[in-house]
Amino acid sequence: MSEPNGSRCCGCGAPIGRDEAAITKRLVNRGTTRYYCKACLAGAFGVTVEDIDRRIRYYKQTGCTLFCSL
Repeated sequence: MSEPNGSRCCGCGAPIGRDEAAITKRLVNRGTTRYYCKACLAGAFGVTVEDIDRRIRYYKQTGCTLFCSL
């Protein structure tokens, strides 16, 4: 997926995709403009990248508008 507005991870500098921007907004703060890659989010929350991927799938399946609007 393309990165929103050329965003980069605030933790490691990796390019941020749309799903990563959306999950950052969902887990951290909806108003944030600082995004994190899945690996940095996983580290911050003490979970695995697979857990973050599962959470992304869950929010998409439930129709979370953050994953549609970015």
